[in-house]
Amino acid sequence: MILKIQKKYKTGISHLQTEIKMKMNNKGFTLVEVIVVAVIVAVLAAVAIPLYNGYINDSRLNVAENIGGSVASACGATVQQNLVVPEGTHTGPTAIAFPSVTGETNNIQVPDDFEVIITATTAQCTYDPGGKNLQSTLFAFTE
Repeated sequence: MILKIQKKYKTGISHLQTEIKMKMNNKGFTLVEVIVVAVIVAVLAAVAIPLYNGYINDSRLNVAENIGGSVASACGATVQQNLVVPEGTHTGPTAIAFPSVTGETNNIQVPDDFEVIITATTAQCTYDPGGKNLQSTLFAFTE
């Protein structure tokens, strides 16, 4: 009878040791779990990246609109004072100086990668690195 108990006890311990070893070997993720996570991340990126680029382009177009409007406003004030408008193409980073009757100059900053085109009657700001071709409204400042 003592032999039977010892035998049973030894078998129980080896069974526990095997179970512990199996639990220790099951650390980590299976290949299927990793692939599923990678597919989910790829789908999210495929949706998010174009949306992000759209937001960036919209903000750059808003900047171009603001610069174009500011330049047209400054050109209109310059023309009303019978002063010369700084015609031409101004590429950023630069400041466009508009003269005034008081002798002071009104400077409008043009950021890097933006371009302001001023003619005798219109002003427009564009942003075109990498073929984006974002153009502001063509602002007319004289009638």
